[in-house]
Amino acid sequence: MDTRQVAEQVAEAEALLRTAQRLERVGLILDSSALSARQRRAIFARQCLSTASPAQPEPERSLIGFPYPNAR
Repeated sequence: MDTRQVAEQVAEAEALLRTAQRLERVGLILDSSALSARQRRAIFARQCLSTASPAQPEPERSLIGFPYPNAR
């Protein structure tokens, strides 16, 4: 495989995994039987990569809206 193809597959797998995690957080269950074999392999490969690498801190998110007057 070409490195570009691998990078594209990793990006697709990351996007799919993030979507699945968001759905799981709101209580929706992702039915793996609804995924294609290629998508299941991509998710599995991404999970293997994420467990092999050290945990990365979540980025600091900027505040939205107006702060409350007694914000701490």
